[in-house]
Amino acid sequence: MDSEKKQRGKIAYLDGVAAESQVLKDYKWHGYKIRFQRWRGPSREIDLVVSKDDILVFVEVKKSSI
Repeated sequence: MDSEKKQRGKIAYLDGVAAESQVLKDYKWHGYKIRFQRWRGPSREIDLVVSKDDILVFVEVKKSSI
């Protein structure tokens, strides 16, 4: 049972990494510069920090399953 839970966790993690990668590509395609990926602060993590001109965007990626 424990190994099944670990396997589901691994799959969820890899799905999240794939979703972040796709969002990152989309921002790059729209001309944004990637400032940080998986930035860790004292209390949380921000998935992406991107900028374009004088705009700074903090991005939290959530993958949903359909």
